[in-house]
Amino acid sequence: MAKITFVYPDYESLGIEHLMAICLQQGHEIDLVYYQTFDPYFGRNVRKVPFSDIAEQVVQTKPDIAAFSCVTDNYTFQLNIADRVKTSKPELPTIFGGVHTSALPEKVLANKSVDAVAIGEAEISFPEFLNACETDKVFSLPNSPVKGIVFKKYADLIGDFQMGELADINKIPFLYKPLFYSRANRIFNGYKTITSRGCPYKCAYCFNSFYYTEQSSHFIRQRSPDNVISELSRAKTDLNAKYMLFQDDCFTTNADWLEDFCIKYREEINLPFACITNPHFMNRKKSELLRDAGCNYVHIGIQSLDEDICRDVLKRKSSNKKNEQVILDLKACGIIVQVDHMLG
Repeated sequence: MAKITFVYPDYESLGIEHLMAICLQQGHEIDLVYYQTFDPYFGRNVRKVPFSDIAEQVVQTKPDIAAFSCVTDNYTFQLNIADRVKTSKPELPTIFGGVHTSALPEKVLANKSVDAVAIGEAEISFPEFLNACETDKVFSLPNSPVKGIVFKKYADLIGDFQMGELADINKIPFLYKPLFYSRANRIFNGYKTITSRGCPYKCAYCFNSFYYTEQSSHFIRQRSPDNVISELSRAKTDLNAKYMLFQDDCFTTNADWLEDFCIKYREEINLPFACITNPHFMNRKKSELLRDAGCNYVHIGIQSLDEDICRDVLKRKSSNKKNEQVILDLKACGIIVQVDHMLG
């Protein structure tokens, strides 16, 4: 079995926590090197990120492979660390994944310190890749392709730049949180999870506009209410969770699912929670369902009060009248509302 050291800065990564859970389920060993590029107390970037020291931490964990997940904001930081890891230990394979890598896999793989890229969701492709790397009890990059992974082997690129297979999200093991909790305890203000993948919109500024062009037949995939409740029950018992944060792109898309979930949540979990949604998938009944289940905070995206800009530039359906009514409904239910705007 392999040892994988994941590397991530500043925030908890649910994607990494899912991969950690799957790696453990399959008998692999995992570690995490967490670092900071942003100081939350002062609200500013760290003046000098100690890249060499962080890279040495990665090497000292003695992994078979170092795994870097990236969004665009942290991509250059992750690449800086990978450069130094390769300087210290050239034979250590590196793999990059996450939304930035999935959008620009050829460009990411062109970096000399990147040996492999994972494209799209990796709950199936990454374990298959790890298994293919283990031949005769020696860990090395495989000779044959793995769907969803492209890697360098000598002077060749092996694999096609295409998304990996999508997993059944009801069968993925629950998030593995102990390493993030122990390495980065000050960033937590609640138990974070996700009940669905995908979004009903393809806004021009959002990764979903690219990703769901590639996987259009899987627009939104949602876990069953019972599956989510099982995870939250475990979090409540094992992690002493006191507050839940649902990080779905749009938590209230499916009205029937929401009603079923809210009833079960109130009966079996009964903790305050927050969620993210789109105003066009809200109404007074949904506000009342959220309130009765224990929701006290909703984050909604408005982006612009110029409906023409929303429609023509952002490619986002928007109605100021609808937005106003949703905010009034939520406030009438005693729910705090945070609204996203784009400036400039």
